[in-house]
Amino acid sequence: MPPYPPYPYPPPHAPPYPPEYPPGDGIPVAAPPPRVLVWNEGEMIPPGYHKGTQIRIGLVASGAVLFGTAWLPSLIAGSFFINEGPHCGSTTVYDAATNSYIAQQPSSCPPSPAYMMIPVVGPWIVAGGGGSDVKGPPAFWLAFDGIQQSAGLAMFIAGFVAPRTVLLRADVKSATIVPTPMSFGPGSLGFGIRGLF
Repeated sequence: MPPYPPYPYPPPHAPPYPPEYPPGDGIPVAAPPPRVLVWNEGEMIPPGYHKGTQIRIGLVASGAVLFGTAWLPSLIAGSFFINEGPHCGSTTVYDAATNSYIAQQPSSCPPSPAYMMIPVVGPWIVAGGGGSDVKGPPAFWLAFDGIQQSAGLAMFIAGFVAPRTVLLRADVKSATIVPTPMSFGPGSLGFGIRGLF
């Protein structure tokens, strides 16, 4: 026995979609050609296109992510030490000639961990001048952080400095990215990037 009783009549169907009418005089309109075509040197240039340049979006985006994921934790960690000066602990030495204790400052002070907030060079400053505090795994991770920030910044800059050659439709002047002031809500100011690709 079926779990539900059979319908006395077939279930209702959705009404059919209304017929599509082509615009104008009934001739279908073709989609416009793409604004940008990938092109390699030596290939034929189709009519209605000309050579232009376009930034390497993949390189710019991956460089920004690589740099940001390394610098943001350094920025946050360094911000905890912003009010601390260099870690120069004085040592007390007994002077037998004067029969007193003298406080001596060390000849060199390791830098404050707040230097990690400086992009690219901050981890190197803390790792290289850390004295006895930064050795072993902390020195390794600071060096790794510095390498990652450097690689991300290099990729980001390379994406802008070494654009690729593309074909642009005749009505497109150039594939561009323009920095623009933007508002992100009432009473806010911001900075954004707009582009035509």
